[in-house]
Amino acid sequence: PAKTCYPSEIWKGLLADTQTNGELACEHPKAKEGEQAEHFCRYPAKFDLVAGDDGSHRMTDFPEWVTHSMPDEIHNAVLNINLQNYRDIRDCLAEDTLWVIELYVHWCPHCQALFATMFKLGHILANSGTKVRFAAANCAVMGELCNEELGAVGHPLVT
Repeated sequence: PAKTCYPSEIWKGLLADTQTNGELACEHPKAKEGEQAEHFCRYPAKFDLVAGDDGSHRMTDFPEWVTHSMPDEIHNAVLNINLQNYRDIRDCLAEDTLWVIELYVHWCPHCQALFATMFKLGHILANSGTKVRFAAANCAVMGELCNEELGAVGHPLVT
């Protein structure tokens, strides 16, 4: 039988779960290792990355247009999802909205480099009225979603 969808209820669930999913990711042992890993364990991103002339990246504050946003706009720019959230998006919310989903691990340098960009893009599109939304799963703790459901073979993976 076809699944009955109640998009407003699913959206409320996603918003409620994003904080919990993020906190779970930050409890991973590797989030406690190293100075930078704890900054990349969940969205929203805490700072921007700027490329240096030598190809390295340095942390900096976000531009004013991000920092002066309402808290909901910042926390909902990229949603931290789990397996059930992904299935709800796939089965009910993807009919009229394009969902960009990032699969990452917080200790991966390439994932870290993508983190701020995904956040800024998610922030812009969520507040532009377009039907594009961003979600992310930290595969260090969401292995069932990343490996079994989506078959991720490397990180970062944007789908």
